[in-house]
Order: sequence, then C-alpha cells, then structure tokens
Amino acid sequence: MVFRGQSFEEVAQLSQVHGQEMIAIADGPHLDAIAEMTRILEAGEVESWLQAKMDLFELLPED
Repeated sequence: MVFRGQSFEEVAQLSQVHGQEMIAIADGPHLDAIAEMTRILEAGEVESWLQAKMDLFELLPED
C-alpha cells in the first residue's frame, strides 16, 4: 500500500488510520509491525526512527 500526501504529517495520519483498520480485523502482518513499533518505543528509539522516516519523505519526488 502506498500513502500519498502533501506533508509527512498527512502521510503519517493515513498510515495511522490504516493501522487502526488492520488492528480491527487482526491482520497478522500488521500486528507484527505494531509489535516492532512497540519495541522501538520501549527502547527509546522513536526520535531517531521518526527522523529517518521524515528524511526519506523529503527525498521523495513530488507527484
């Protein structure tokens, strides 16, 4: 799935809504991804993870 938006925040919101939908249907791969995000949170690595994602967003071509 590809999320498109004008800002990183818009894409993040779309991703969050999608994640909530996948939790509601107990989608296995998405539950695995949530477990990985929980690990990142618990390890205190959120800021570096988020910055890396924001940096990647900035490198994308505008559509």
